Amino acid sequence: KAGTDLNRVVFRQAAERGHIELYDEDDLLIRSIAYLGSGTLEQTSTEAAAFVQDTWTVSPRVSVQVGTRVDWDALTKDTTLSPRAMAAWAPSPGWKVSGGFAVTHDAARLQPFAAALDQSRISIYAPPYGPGSLVVSRYVIGESLRSPSARTVTAAIDRRLPAGIHLHVQG
Repeated sequence: KAGTDLNRVVFRQAAERGHIELYDEDDLLIRSIAYLGSGTLEQTSTEAAAFVQDTWTVSPRVSVQVGTRVDWDALTKDTTLSPRAMAAWAPSPGWKVSGGFAVTHDAARLQPFAAALDQSRISIYAPPYGPGSLVVSRYVIGESLRSPSARTVTAAIDRRLPAGIHLHVQG
């Protein structure tokens, strides 16, 4: 088997944030918060993937499946390789023992990238809680980004029991 996939993903936001003031128990101003910018933004990305997978029947009781997937993400500019392998053995009729290994990579979430385009928060911490000067907060995307990944190992035993019952134990 072989295949490809191409996706265009879009994140849109329309946020309306107002002025916020925080007060202490004596009704003294602690902090005043305002937002600069429209709160309306859009972030897009393109993702491409290709995979190849093959199955071999080594003997009537043993099969092996091997494959790999390659993904590319425009936001992270990351190319990932995801190998997979699985083997199954049927020692006798009604029994099957199988196991596998896979590396999987998740696509980047657009929201953190969009946050860098979002409004900037301006805070003033009032005395005695702060100096009374402006503090500007901005979200910045770091360098050397990589796609999230996971490694999975599985093992299973299957057994056909009387009365059409199927036992499956997996770990």
